[in-house]
Amino acid sequence: DYGRTPAVATEQYFYLVIFALALGAVIAFRKHLNPRLLLTSAVLLLPTLGLVPFQAQADNTVADRYFYLAMFPLAIVVAAQLQRRALIYFGYALTLVYFSISALQLHHWRDNRTFFTHILEYNPRSTLALTSLGVEEAAAGHGEVAEKYLEEANRLQPKKATIVSNLAQVYWFKGKAEKILSNLYPLASDPEFLHANET
Repeated sequence: DYGRTPAVATEQYFYLVIFALALGAVIAFRKHLNPRLLLTSAVLLLPTLGLVPFQAQADNTVADRYFYLAMFPLAIVVAAQLQRRALIYFGYALTLVYFSISALQLHHWRDNRTFFTHILEYNPRSTLALTSLGVEEAAAGHGEVAEKYLEEANRLQPKKATIVSNLAQVYWFKGKAEKILSNLYPLASDPEFLHANET
């Protein structure tokens, strides 16, 4: 959860830099690019570009994994150029770099608590991480900590069903039925809440 919602992304010049670099790469390698492969890549990317809004955009823009299939035609282009010795060595070096980055991240992925704590360090407003940590703490019997995480998630993203339902469970097990009645129960008849969480 990078915290880059569409609203945030449009305010950042970082994406303009990425676009400029991509355009520069296309111009630099235009003699070697197959228009059909580029068109295929663009078509494969269209369904996951986020041009049509979807629920996950409340937390983030499109995920990087959505680009995997669209990369296949581009990989063919790159592979065709790997006949050059310099590019082969560059490919080896790039693979080693990404392998090293993945190895450094392994300790962040050893369990849910560590993983979501790391996300909060990067993005303190991540309702995904706050909710997940709330669930983890509740399962461990740490009701006060769970309540803190879930209330913060609910403050940042009110009327989200997963947050509301988990917060209601924590209130129930802590004997705070009055909070369910005063804060959460009214949502059951709230048209905005029902529409936002319809399946």
